[in-house]
Amino acid sequence: AVSRGSGRGKQVGKHLANFPASRSDSGASRRRLCEASFGQGAAVRGSRSAYERGDHRGVLSGWEALKKAGKVPASHLAQVVECMQRLKQDSSSILAEVLEYLQLDFDARNMGYVNELLELLAKSLDTIVVDGIVKGLPKLALAANSGSYETLIQMHFSTRSLATVAELAQSMRTAGVAASARVTVIIFKTALQVSDLDGAIRCYKDLVARSAAQSGGSSATA
Repeated sequence: AVSRGSGRGKQVGKHLANFPASRSDSGASRRRLCEASFGQGAAVRGSRSAYERGDHRGVLSGWEALKKAGKVPASHLAQVVECMQRLKQDSSSILAEVLEYLQLDFDARNMGYVNELLELLAKSLDTIVVDGIVKGLPKLALAANSGSYETLIQMHFSTRSLATVAELAQSMRTAGVAASARVTVIIFKTALQVSDLDGAIRCYKDLVARSAAQSGGSSATA
């Protein structure tokens, strides 16, 4: 009979064959790094499997170890948050867990990861969590960009929080962050609904300029 340990050894051996090496790594240290990487991957797979079974408590029971191990994809972190929400954890506690993870995992402290996470979390319309992550970005030495603002503005427009959309639009202008065409349309609609004539005109001119630029580009390539 083949022991479970020997089976894991073979799996680690295969993983080790594809594991990148540097000149400064000894064989032993390289194997330790490989085993850690393999263990992290197995932990994420196990947690995903629990999520797919609908075992929300199972996902959370392994979250503490998974959080410390790091390397949790943004898509699975969003699933962990969903489990917390389904088990009626309050938004402030969920936010604290997410921010703690972002502090712990250096690889997660980039706007590509954060924006993917925000986009997934915004679907739940939990504004406390989503807004809280963005407000916590300076502590991670990060700043909201056009993708972050697009997620925030779409979420708040969906919840009819028009005053917040207007505030975010102003924050974008102050920070010098360019709005996409989709966001500009939302800001235009918001300005009309809150009777912000100057804002509506500014958005209208922007949209006209975008349309003219696209038409000019199409003519030049025709």
